[in-house]
This record gives sequence, structure tokens and C-alpha cells, in this order.
Amino acid sequence: MFSPVDYTKWSDRLCFDIALRLEGSGEDLPEILQRHNVTTLELSDFSKDPVFDKKVKHYRDEIREKGITFRLK
Repeated sequence: MFSPVDYTKWSDRLCFDIALRLEGSGEDLPEILQRHNVTTLELSDFSKDPVFDKKVKHYRDEIREKGITFRLK
């Protein structure tokens, strides 16, 4: 039988926003959490997901390489 598709509450945009924050740009963490409707506990759980971690790392690398330091609206 088929296994159910795993659903994640996090999005690529959340990964990007976290990456911006970690690189010293973007919104403060409470603003990010509020906009994405997630709690600090959920974010902690997301950070244990290797796919989430890889996405954040990818965005951080792009931000560093391409110099993206603006705040997205």
C-alpha cells in the first residue's frame, strides 16, 4: 500500500526568512514567527528536519554569494 505523503508546516519562504535573519538582515525572529504562524517550539522541531536545515543553508549561501541584504516586504 502507499504511505501517506509527509506534510510539513514550513515553507521555502520561512527558510528564506530564517536565512536572512541568520545573516543579520531581514525581520526579527518574533516577526518571522508571527507572519508564518509558527511557535518557537515548532521552529525548533523544523530545525531538526534535515531538509529544512539544508534549505536554510542553501539560502544563506546564496545570500552571502549574491549579497542579498535587503528586507523583503
